[in-house]
Amino acid sequence: MKREQATIIACATVLAVGLAAALPSAGIFGADHAAKAGSSHLASYGMAVVEHRSADGELLATQTMHNQLYDAGEDLLLQQIFADGATAVADNVQIGAICLTADDTALSETDTNTNFNTRHTADDTGQAANPIVSTNNCKTDDAVTFAGQIATIGPLTFEAGTDATDNWYAAGTVAQIGICAAHSADDDVRGCAAPLFAAVDVADVTLNDDETLSVTYTFDMSSTGT
Repeated sequence: MKREQATIIACATVLAVGLAAALPSAGIFGADHAAKAGSSHLASYGMAVVEHRSADGELLATQTMHNQLYDAGEDLLLQQIFADGATAVADNVQIGAICLTADDTALSETDTNTNFNTRHTADDTGQAANPIVSTNNCKTDDAVTFAGQIATIGPLTFEAGTDATDNWYAAGTVAQIGICAAHSADDDVRGCAAPLFAAVDVADVTLNDDETLSVTYTFDMSSTGT
């Protein structure tokens, strides 16, 4: 059967404190501070590029949008980097999972993985109709790659259908993508594990039987200058 391939590349080049989209073009501290600090500084922004392709590889549509880094993700970055004398973050709490959701609630940086999972269950209409599928809406990349201070998760491929190995129900619509903690078993699972690091609000993508969605997420911590 022919498949329509929808490829989503979620590119998140954001500041560690998640202020990307709100910062002026002069930089996080302004032009005066940048001049004093030297030529190396963070020039960051967050965005997602979506490519929707047919089974023949024909590009059907593209879309570009910013992603949302969550408070839980910002906290994880700070707690992993800095010794505050109080917060201990387990070494095995690492970001490496991509989760799909049918929920289209407006993104809020205070949301948690609990909100993400509860809303997906409420909107996952195919789950009640066919409980054998749509249970495992999350996939883990156990070999996240790093290059030039850029981390890349995926590509991870989700398939719609009625088989027990499918991740999505046929004719179901993907509304958002969550970036979550990696699952230790590296199995397809249902539910975003804490913390919910970031999310991408995509234009709705409906996956019919045997169609797939391939997702790649990148997180850029590089700086300009020498």
